[in-house]
Order: sequence, then structure tokens, then C-alpha cells
Amino acid sequence: MLDLANTIQLIVNRTHLFLLFMLAACFALLSVPAAAQCDKGWNASGTLPIRQRGQFFHIELTMEQKGKVITGTADHIADNDGGVRQVEGKVDGTLEGDNFSIQIFWPEDLTGVYNAKILPSGRLDGETFDKNNSRIRQPFHSEGLLRCGPPPPATPKPIRASGRRPTPAPPKPPFITASQPIFVTPSHPFASVILSWDSGPDNPEVEVLVSRNNGPETPAFSMDIPPGHPLFKKSKAAFELKLQRGSGLYKYVLKAGGKTLSTVSFVVP
Repeated sequence: MLDLANTIQLIVNRTHLFLLFMLAACFALLSVPAAAQCDKGWNASGTLPIRQRGQFFHIELTMEQKGKVITGTADHIADNDGGVRQVEGKVDGTLEGDNFSIQIFWPEDLTGVYNAKILPSGRLDGETFDKNNSRIRQPFHSEGLLRCGPPPPATPKPIRASGRRPTPAPPKPPFITASQPIFVTPSHPFASVILSWDSGPDNPEVEVLVSRNNGPETPAFSMDIPPGHPLFKKSKAAFELKLQRGSGLYKYVLKAGGKTLSTVSFVVP
């Protein structure tokens, strides 16, 4: 009987130790994702589109990160008396761990505050509010991902007499330009493209036509906005296109009085 009691006690002790070991292992595994989310530190440098819930147009952030400090610019397409206009702001903020916080200083003394957590994928998920009215808050998310790791090394400056890199001059009117197609996620069915144009003072009324995969030219916005919309004749504007994944080659043509002023082409892969 004594041997049996000793054997049972030994089994109980070993089982207790085994359970403690398994419990410790589970806690260790649970702590790995939080610590290993981005052990090199998140990097916000570069271009990142963010979208506020209920807003058709996204905000394009162009940021530079030095340590925890973020600076840069923001571009947004806003409604303007039936048309659209491009608005630019200044970005200032911080990134600490997985906490992302910036302010965007828009024209007319408007300041937007954007606070977010960085998800393990690198996507921002947070809320925004007007600095002068913090009671009204709206969720927002990024349509791109932050990189995990330090920013790439700076490109060496060219050896010149002045020691400065020349700043590329903005295009002169008339012109039409398009951004690179951006997908919200790798599997998202539609790409976002910002189309901008300026026909100059000599061409107050214009039309924008599109040709897909070398097909015939048709009005560019016939499927996006109703006929008669001021955007059809606007001499200077920007418009966000939603184009289907894999739809191929697009060519946009800016015309005035039947004369081609400028063209731009891109491919939606």
C-alpha cells in the first residue's frame, strides 16, 4: 500500500509541474506577437493615403520621420461649389512604438488631429477630430502600410558647384497628370488614381477624354459623375478615379476646342 501511495503522489507532483510548464509556455507564446510586431521600429517616411469614414476622397500624406518626429505635407481633394479643388496642409507629429499621432494644419486656420494605433500589418486604425471641436470624432484608417525598419539611406547628393540638388519644376499649363494606381489592400478589386489637369488661362473651357486599351476616346467621367457636372468644363481640377484591377492601359486626353493640349497614360495591373 505504501508503494502505491508513493507512486500516486509522484504522478501528481509530475502532473503539477507539467501543467505549470505548459501554462508558462502559453504565456510566453501570447507575449510574442506584441513584442515582435515590429522590433525594428515602424517607419512612416514616404507616401501614405488615409481615408476618413464617409469621405469619398482620401488624404495623401507625404512624411519624413527623424527619430520619433514626423513632418511633411498633406494633399486632399475637397468639394468646391459643385466642383473640386486641391487643398494642401502641413504635417507635424510623432510616432512612438505603435502609437501614431499627427496634426494637419489646413488653410483657413483648420487643424485636424489624427491619432491611431499601428496594427501588426502596418496599417493605421484610429480616429480624427477638429482641434477646435474635439467632441465630434470620426474613425479613419490608412490605405497603405507603414514599413517595419529604419528608413533607407539617403541618396548621396550629386557633386555640383552649388552642392544642392535641383528641385524639379512643376509642370506648366496646359498639362494633365495621373498618380500611380494605389490599391487599398493587395487583393482589393479597385485602384485609386488621382487625375489632375490645368489648361492654362488661354483655354477656359476644356474636355477630358479617355481611351482604354487603345480603344476609341469617350468622355472621361460619364460613368463617375452625372452629365452637366461643372467638372466636365473645369479648366483646372483634380479627380479621384476608381478603376478596376487588371483593366489595363488608360490614356487620358485634355482637349480645348477639339485641339489636344496634353495626354497622360498609365496601366492598372
